[in-house]
Amino acid sequence: MFTRLKRHLKKHFFTRTHPLDKQLGIETTRFVGRRRSATGNDELDKNNVGYGCSQPSVIRAAIERIPDNPKRTFMDIGCGKGRVLAVGTEYPFRETVGYDIVPELVDRTNANGKIIAGRFPTRPPMRATLADAMDCANWPEGDIAMFLYNSFRAPIVAKFVAAIEDWDKRNPDRSLYLIYCNPVHFALLDASPSLERFATDMVQYTNEELTSLHSENTADTFIIYRVKRAGDVPVLPGHNREVRVTVPDLGADMVM
Repeated sequence: MFTRLKRHLKKHFFTRTHPLDKQLGIETTRFVGRRRSATGNDELDKNNVGYGCSQPSVIRAAIERIPDNPKRTFMDIGCGKGRVLAVGTEYPFRETVGYDIVPELVDRTNANGKIIAGRFPTRPPMRATLADAMDCANWPEGDIAMFLYNSFRAPIVAKFVAAIEDWDKRNPDRSLYLIYCNPVHFALLDASPSLERFATDMVQYTNEELTSLHSENTADTFIIYRVKRAGDVPVLPGHNREVRVTVPDLGADMVM
């Protein structure tokens, strides 16, 4: 009885195809747990909270707030299977680039990128690279728009913030915006001398998205940060809205 119930729950919760996958003919839906995403690096594996799936409605709402997208490369830190990058190809970025250190996920993202390129040849190219995104020397040239979902615990997020600060020192004339979705460790970014908040918002999932969820969430909060640059566009109204951690290491939302 228990085995049958377990199989039913696994089928129900982990194999429902996301609407974006149906639309594009790609696969970003199936859950990948911590064991399958293990790297052999003790620090990374200890501080990895597993592969999660962002919702296109949230990604789009965040991207549409970032200025000058045609000048930027769109990066996803811990890209998983490439859903965020797939949505990024809808916008006129120079290219969309994902970083992950799990070969299985990088391979899936690149396979999905080939499918999208075949169906939509005018979209910006999408690719993933097997590299450590904590080293800013691996980041592309030019201005950047980044995406980070809550994939890591505080020690790795702190390293990532340090990488942004290093990038900022090396590139005083370049612009970087960071979308931090489900921003559990927002306090680390708020405290950075290189970063300032540009926008804060919460977006409800669409009805279609709700049918494909692995969790009971119905919305996601994001904070958009940027490196401080004189002459940048003004911050958006509500950029300093209050955000709270709802589940340690796992969940955060905007206080309404």
